[in-house]
Amino acid sequence: MMHMIENNFHTIVRQRKDDPIELTCFYEELAVKGIGEIVPQRSAKIPGYNLYGIHANHMDMTKFPSREDPGYDAILGELQRWAKMVHGTKQDTVHSGREGKISTQEYACLQSLWPGGIDYESQKNQNPKRVSDTCLWTLKNPRYLEWRDNEEQILLWISADPGCGKSVLARCIVDEDLPRVFANDSSKRVLYYFFKDTSLEQRSISRAMSTILHQLFVFRPQLIRHALPKYKEKGAALSTIFPELRSIFTAAATDPTAGNIICVLDALDECNDQEQPRLLECLEDFCLGSRTSSSASRLKFLVTSRPYFEIRRRFDGLLEASSNIELAGNDESASIKKEIDLVIRHQVANLKRELRLAPKVSEHLEKRLLETEHRTYLWLHLLWNVVRKNLSGTNSEMDRLVDNLPDDIQGSYEVLLQKCPDSVFARRVLQIVLVAARPLTLTEIDVALNVNEQTSSYATLEQDGPSRLQETLPSRCGLMISIIHSKVYFIHQTVKEFLLGKLVNFVQHDREQETLRLEHAY
Repeated sequence: MMHMIENNFHTIVRQRKDDPIELTCFYEELAVKGIGEIVPQRSAKIPGYNLYGIHANHMDMTKFPSREDPGYDAILGELQRWAKMVHGTKQDTVHSGREGKISTQEYACLQSLWPGGIDYESQKNQNPKRVSDTCLWTLKNPRYLEWRDNEEQILLWISADPGCGKSVLARCIVDEDLPRVFANDSSKRVLYYFFKDTSLEQRSISRAMSTILHQLFVFRPQLIRHALPKYKEKGAALSTIFPELRSIFTAAATDPTAGNIICVLDALDECNDQEQPRLLECLEDFCLGSRTSSSASRLKFLVTSRPYFEIRRRFDGLLEASSNIELAGNDESASIKKEIDLVIRHQVANLKRELRLAPKVSEHLEKRLLETEHRTYLWLHLLWNVVRKNLSGTNSEMDRLVDNLPDDIQGSYEVLLQKCPDSVFARRVLQIVLVAARPLTLTEIDVALNVNEQTSSYATLEQDGPSRLQETLPSRCGLMISIIHSKVYFIHQTVKEFLLGKLVNFVQHDREQETLRLEHAY
């Protein structure tokens, strides 16, 4: 009976293509005492829609003790997201937008570009906010100011090596700098997408383009007319077809009513490797085409990435053929180091007060960190986790800790691994996160850790529970993972690269040992 009800409900949802139903799924994370789990997570999930855990049992998951309860906050956040998405009240035949009415079919088209209600703002906010007086190597750089203030500059490419804070910078530009500059100009709008090598979806150029279009149409509802013919033809599948999305984007962005649009694309190097050339071609065509087109396009791009050869090759040609510009972070290493020095002094001062460190110890720590040649934001973040966790005991012990701090990111990861209290457990978690096709929830990690050959059913699993994993998992894995909205991520893309590198070394070592064994045998 339950299976029939579920199938019928899915059928109803699919049939409402012209007047879609917004859904968010919540599941219980705790069992009812004496009874057990009432509705397991797998039964609460509806494919294509957001799924969140509530840290309560089936009877209490809608009874929140206060507004500060995480479950209350999660549900309120979904309601606020819906309100923000609609920008008005849904009516029988029209929907209120920021600049007038859109039809039910246009509303359905808008929703089709946001599959599963993906929260691109949360995706952006996975990156931390900048520390005060940082990111100035870009924000006060003449090249950035020239691009920001000059209508003729269409593209700015910010390239830098890992650990220089590119994604933190991109969030700062989207959230702080551009809104401040454009505060009194309602014709300007910032659109954005933050690529992340955490799942196929977050690396997808189709997801990026549909997200950009969704933001644009929420800002300018009248532009939906450019997408409506393709939506009538393709339906909900439109969000997965990049060529169609690209043509819609070009038409909408060059519409005289589009206004001034700035599109920020962060971490282009984390885009799907096979799809990346198509996105680069799209940027190239738009930037070069706008020079010869008679259209009134006022769309500009800011792109951040590592300076990989293939990306540089495409952008070099684009920069030479137009007045577009590059801001090379590697040329600003002196400025970035000065900002990191400022953060080091600030953090050491705070740590001195917090732990009541002797002046000799805090001065030695500050001096050691400032003397490191290849310091980056990521290196400092990793080192600070080690320092805060282990800086205790006698002054001589603290001195030894400081003197043995690693000088680079790879060395920092090695130290973090060595500090794991249970290396076998940490290795299992890191392997699971490494091979997962998407970010896993705490509940999924819990199941993966406890399932074995003797497991006969889900009910027989002895699990730690999401709440306990939330508290203990990062420290048990050497602080190399973070938990955001009950999902597990590596703290940085370089963790994945580090672990893959170790895996390659292990395989190569095993092959060498096997070769030696065979040579010895013969």
